[in-house]
Amino acid sequence: MTLLRGYSDDKLLMDWLQKDIWPCEGKFANDRTDFIYVSSLLGIAEMIRSGTTCYNDMYNYPGELARATAKARIRGVIGGTLMTQDWLPPIAEQFTVNERVMEEYRDTPLITFSCAPHAPYTVNDEMFVQCRDWMTRYTNTFMHLHLHETKTEVSDSIVLTKVPPCHLSDQAMSPLNNLHRLQLVNSRLTAVHMTALTDDEIAL
Repeated sequence: MTLLRGYSDDKLLMDWLQKDIWPCEGKFANDRTDFIYVSSLLGIAEMIRSGTTCYNDMYNYPGELARATAKARIRGVIGGTLMTQDWLPPIAEQFTVNERVMEEYRDTPLITFSCAPHAPYTVNDEMFVQCRDWMTRYTNTFMHLHLHETKTEVSDSIVLTKVPPCHLSDQAMSPLNNLHRLQLVNSRLTAVHMTALTDDEIAL
């Protein structure tokens, strides 16, 4: 998303995503591999310039991110975003794309792959179980997702408002506790953001 940095960034999370970022990505990034490749190269160049030697990222079209990573010879953990959006392929196809990219770059030692379900408010429990099963098959992968981005995501999920950013589960609990229930909280999980946590959740 390097080329979209700063775009409409003065809004609350769901307004920003639903009204601005996702429509913009659908226009510029859908089937525009050049957009993603150039954006990835720019982001990687900025990281190298600042002394970063390894990054962990999720985005659509992971093949372009892997291509940029291999070209720059930086270490990366790459996940193709898994979520349901009109401008993205069906979930099964998204998994297939990830597997194809993993196969293409399996002999590239600087690249590791992750399963990357976008967030609990865009991925339901069934899809999370698919991710768990996928990681059981591919034991050298990790999981990367947005989790507890806002207090509203957590509080809405606990009372189950069914309105985004409430998680898509039918369980009235925090998204992190629900992932723990689904046996996804372990050393292979990279949970990004985590802005609202209880002591018990930290202990998980």
